[in-house]
Amino acid sequence: MAEPSGAHRGVRGVVPPGDMSLDGKVAVVTGGAGGLGAAAARRLSREGCRVVVVDIDGDGARRVAGELPGMSIAVTADVSVEEDVERYLDEATHSFGRIDLHHLNAGIPGSVGGFPDLSAAEFDRVMAVNVRGTFLGLRGAFRIVSTVRASGGAGAWDFGALDARTYLEPGHEGA
Repeated sequence: MAEPSGAHRGVRGVVPPGDMSLDGKVAVVTGGAGGLGAAAARRLSREGCRVVVVDIDGDGARRVAGELPGMSIAVTADVSVEEDVERYLDEATHSFGRIDLHHLNAGIPGSVGGFPDLSAAEFDRVMAVNVRGTFLGLRGAFRIVSTVRASGGAGAWDFGALDARTYLEPGHEGA
């Protein structure tokens, strides 16, 4: 079967003209120094995104960013630290002018030992990265979107399971 004129191969297969393209978008990927985050950064870059690779492993983030075919930057940040999250979002918008996609991938597994052996400190660290890090990233992204909307701009964001439009509509209690 022939592909439609102007179509290209995308993340979901053939993307017809006029459908959502990632070409020229700005993607922030946390946990981007390895595993799924590095794979996501590579794929997004191949799809035409400018990519901000964020990881607590700065050398790894720089390595991945340096391997990407498109424009990219690396930011060393701990997603569980509020100031680090604000900094990586600031660096993304300063470097590329906006953020179109925020892939909150950073996470740690914690102990492979049994639950009785899990220390409170280790539990706190897992929760800080996996839960607080996601909260801080989402909150920072929503603040950017709210600022853009208040200044008359528009933006397209994909928050996964959350429907950002619901929380940003005028009159909604979350706005």
